[in-house]
Amino acid sequence: MIVGQEPGTAGPQGVIDTINSPGPAAPLPGAAPMPLPPTGQVQYSQGETPAPPPDYAALGGQQAKADFAAASAGGGWEYDPEAMLGVIQSLDDVVKDDLGRMESEADKIVGIDPPGHEEVSESYVNAANRAGASWNAQFSNNKNFLIAYIDTLKEIHDAYQRQDEAALDALRGKDT
Repeated sequence: MIVGQEPGTAGPQGVIDTINSPGPAAPLPGAAPMPLPPTGQVQYSQGETPAPPPDYAALGGQQAKADFAAASAGGGWEYDPEAMLGVIQSLDDVVKDDLGRMESEADKIVGIDPPGHEEVSESYVNAANRAGASWNAQFSNNKNFLIAYIDTLKEIHDAYQRQDEAALDALRGKDT
């Protein structure tokens, strides 16, 4: 179950309630340790299947549309093309410079060889390589989110430049 998704506690308040709850009780002194799932495997209850991973590109586009809809609601807002281009350029720089540098370094955190050929070194390196692969996958998801966010901002800017009210309403989520 996802944090904050208990029945009746979805959303930010559910997350806050979960964080502030006391959590599970600690095991008693001398109690047997909880068994861990086999390395690299997640255990599911009978009949339970893992949720499909989110589409981070779609989430990025949806978030940009939601931000635009919130900013432009209420009528007191005026579009500033130079400011929008500045935001787009700044985010493009993050993708090109910061994320590009991180991506070029990403392979260095996987494919590590153990210093020795004994169980402790090999177990540690296996865990480190899995963690690195997981980080790289999440990094890729975050990059896809940001690129989709930028692309949607470009769509918004383009619609304003064309003075296309139907496109702007669609981006705001209004029925046209």
